[in-house]
Formats: sequence, C-alpha cells, structure tokens
Amino acid sequence: MRGLALTLVLVAAPAAAAAQQNGTAAAEPKYAEAQAARGATAFRQNCQSCHTSKQFIGSAFEKARSDQPLFGLFDQLRTTMPQDEPGRLSAQQYVDIIVYLLKENAYSAGGEEIPANDETLKKLKFRKILEQ
Repeated sequence: MRGLALTLVLVAAPAAAAAQQNGTAAAEPKYAEAQAARGATAFRQNCQSCHTSKQFIGSAFEKARSDQPLFGLFDQLRTTMPQDEPGRLSAQQYVDIIVYLLKENAYSAGGEEIPANDETLKKLKFRKILEQ
C-alpha cells in the first residue's frame, strides 16, 4: 500500500465546481513544457541577478500561494519586477516565469500553454491535493 503523497496541482475553479456538482473528479489543467522552458530562460535573463529559483520552491511557496489564483502572483510580478524597471517584461513573459515556477514545484505538465489573460489567470489556482 502506498502512503499519502502531497502533490501540487493546478486546478481551474469552474471545472472543479462543475465536477463536484456532477460527482466526478476535476480534470487537471496542465501547462506545456515549452512554456516552462521559455519561463526558465526568462527567469535566468531577468530575475537571476537578484533571485534564485530556490527562493520560490518548496513549503514557503506552497503556503504563500495555496488555493490562490495565479493572477495574484502575475499581478505582483508585473507591478514590482524587475525591481529596476517594473513591468518591463511582456505579460506572456511573466506568465511563462510563473509556469517555470510551477514546474520547479512539481506541478504536472502535459497540457496547453497558460495564456497571459487576466480572466484565465483568475480562474486557475495553486491547489494542494492528497493522492493515495
């Protein structure tokens, strides 16, 4: 028998609500690997001079973001980073960096790219689940 493993997943709130109403498990939206790779490059080029990716990995990241929409982190990044010129990156670059952080935090890949769309980012949440 396998023990419980804490897994971080990205869940779309409307899909989860619809699944609960229908009594089925929510489908797990997933990011594209190519987007995470672009995010890694953008992180190295724009963030790494002040930050390490390790600052955004693990329990502190999980606690700070648990069940919060991706939009919160997106909005924080685009309005405060890079420190010398906030908002310098494109909206897509900020989202790509978030996707890179999702990958580094063991979120699942295998889906479509997450768009730089405020409404979509407000629906997608950082969510913890327990798997057996």
